[in-house]
Amino acid sequence: MAKYRLIGGHHVRNGREMKDGEVVESASNLAEIFKGKFEEVLVPPPASDSKTTKVDAAPSPPTKINVVSAPLPADRGHEVTKLFPVAVDEDYRVFRRPDKMYYVYDVDSMDKSINEAGLKKAEVGGFIRKHLGG
Repeated sequence: MAKYRLIGGHHVRNGREMKDGEVVESASNLAEIFKGKFEEVLVPPPASDSKTTKVDAAPSPPTKINVVSAPLPADRGHEVTKLFPVAVDEDYRVFRRPDKMYYVYDVDSMDKSINEAGLKKAEVGGFIRKHLGG
């Protein structure tokens, strides 16, 4: 799993508010899902042996990396997550398909929607809250 640093304000993940600079691990590409909010944190590989020579050098400035991921399959429909604040706050993504039904995905498991049957727009927020156990 990759590590991501929050760089754009605050973010709520699993009911807990994150602050600027906080790092979180995720199987999903948070830098792509939440553009401008997260950046990938590169973890250097461990030293291979004790023969490594340390060289004094000026520290390099941090590098911001733009990560490009493969586009989502078109059969999910049009992403409308921003219409549902609870989805944004709790790391869910919502898609509307051509039949005007809504499907909810957990960002850590984008391969299958968490609702088997399509939802009406008015049902999405309540469904997410119920899925969270509230």
